[in-house]
Amino acid sequence: MLLLIFLRSIVATIYLVGTVILSFFSALGLGWIIIHYVMGADAIQGAIPLYSFVFLVALGEDYNIFMISNIWKKRKTMPLKQAIAEGVNETSSVITSAGLILAGTFAVLASLPIQVLVQFGIITALGILLDTFVVRPFLVPAITTLFGRWAFWPGKHQEVEQALPRGSEQ
Repeated sequence: MLLLIFLRSIVATIYLVGTVILSFFSALGLGWIIIHYVMGADAIQGAIPLYSFVFLVALGEDYNIFMISNIWKKRKTMPLKQAIAEGVNETSSVITSAGLILAGTFAVLASLPIQVLVQFGIITALGILLDTFVVRPFLVPAITTLFGRWAFWPGKHQEVEQALPRGSEQ
């Protein structure tokens, strides 16, 4: 709801939440492969998917808000593709740094002798890394570009013309 209120866009809210959910399921699957085939556990503890989901949705949406708000602000003064490129460029170092620190923090849990914390740490760290290095820099900008002006629906979107390079006026 907060994302919907902040962005005033049903479409953006749906695809931003969708990318975080996709990231969660990817982390859960990858985590299961590691936990089962590498570490030899028969199953993931019952509450681990819920705990990981809560953390990954909160962190993923936080990164979404940070990046997309920058893009939303820039699109008012420049063409959408340029706003996306500059918005991603300006926020990528902060998101990458925060993602690495958080993934490292959760990965430390994998070194503990408590199976529940090991599983939680692996799945959550994987989810954060996927979110940091795949979803945020590639998937969200690509979806925003594909939707174009419809990404802002039902909010208002004014088209900003691409400025012609100097000397090319006709």
